[in-house]
Amino acid sequence: MKNKIISGVILLACLLMGFIVYNAVELYDETTDVGWALEAKRNNFLAAELLLKKLGAVVESSDSALAMHKLESVDHLLITNSALVLNAAVTDRLMHWVSNGGHLVVGANENRGLLLERLGVDYQPVDYAYADGEQPLNGDFGWQSSGKTSPLEKALLEKSRHDKHKKDCDDCKTKEENIQSPPEKKFSDILKEANRKISNERRNTAQAPPIVLASEGAVAEEIVPPRRITHVTLTNSDNEIPLAFSPRAIISHPSNAHPDAEEAYKPFYSAGTEAGESFMQFSVGKGEITVVSDASIWDSHQLGRLDHGLLLHALGFDQGRCLLLYGTAMPSIMRLAWTKFPEFISVAAAAIVFWLWRKAVRVGPVRVVDPSIRRSIIDAIQGLANYKHKRRRFALIVEPVIADIFRLANRQIAGFAQADSAAKIALISAHSGLPLNSVQQALSVATITGDGTLQTVLQLLQTIRKSL
Repeated sequence: MKNKIISGVILLACLLMGFIVYNAVELYDETTDVGWALEAKRNNFLAAELLLKKLGAVVESSDSALAMHKLESVDHLLITNSALVLNAAVTDRLMHWVSNGGHLVVGANENRGLLLERLGVDYQPVDYAYADGEQPLNGDFGWQSSGKTSPLEKALLEKSRHDKHKKDCDDCKTKEENIQSPPEKKFSDILKEANRKISNERRNTAQAPPIVLASEGAVAEEIVPPRRITHVTLTNSDNEIPLAFSPRAIISHPSNAHPDAEEAYKPFYSAGTEAGESFMQFSVGKGEITVVSDASIWDSHQLGRLDHGLLLHALGFDQGRCLLLYGTAMPSIMRLAWTKFPEFISVAAAAIVFWLWRKAVRVGPVRVVDPSIRRSIIDAIQGLANYKHKRRRFALIVEPVIADIFRLANRQIAGFAQADSAAKIALISAHSGLPLNSVQQALSVATITGDGTLQTVLQLLQTIRKSL
């Protein structure tokens, strides 16, 4: 009875303590920003993809130019980097797809690519000066997230320009024009110089104070100057769509400066700022090509700025099947090989497996093992010797015999233990009656080069051992 009373008191005390703690402790929710998820870091256009999916479109994004092989199942295609169009075959395929009713939007950059060259669109960098009190915005440098062309990109671009100039000079009519070509640099020297510049820039960047962009969580509201805003009016809408392209680049077309010029493709609509055009549209067959100077207006940092998201809706990307192509201009060699040559990789893998099976030497014939019969010690020794012989490990076969001969010689020959190596060979030669060179051959593992020399050495060792 007394134990029950004590247990009841303890229980009541615990309940009272729990009630006090529950009323004294204040519960609250705390949200910690852990940054972007891995998928968002890999895909800068993930916000645009999610927006279009929410609007009802079937959207797929890819970081490889190989995705352009799926054009037959796509209604709208966004290529954020014009350099992704690598060759004439891809260009022809894109133009054929557009002429059959496809809608292509492509972002230009310094390496225009073959598609913009065929359309006649040129990319021109602009030196933009910030006004007093104007803050730099995220995306001011367009498709170059680093803020400027890296030394390595500059070196590669300069190399390609030099090669093009050299090829053009091969068709020059006079030798004087060939002499005027710039001196050619080794590609290794170009890479070394670029790496040196990158190291210097990293060192300077680490010492310089960081630049805070207006869209990186600044307390002040982001303000885009009117001189930077491009007002676009599409044919299917009477409303103007304000856009903030990068102020450091424009696009141009010869027909805008010379309307009477003979051009294969002419833009039916263009828009821009005082610095130049940033938006062009071409009619190709039943389809349409839209070229912008800066496709980064649709990345996750800038999609909510002005009417950038609305432009995707106005261009029809919220309807049908869409493909957003971003990222590197060249897929990995393994991905390219598996896509282009799967048969070759399969045959190569099978050949490697066969080679490994062939090189795996089997010791002796295949035998059915009878677990009721124990193998004798002689069989074990013979099997081990055969294994070493098949693997051409002759030293493992001979060295134990040589060690046994030296052990017997220490007991049978006087003064053998105190003699040096040359004297030991002479003592064994005198004791066994074999020539000195034969004893040297028998006691040296290095002289064994094959089965013939192995047999000779074993016979000599057997003769020496019998004499001891």
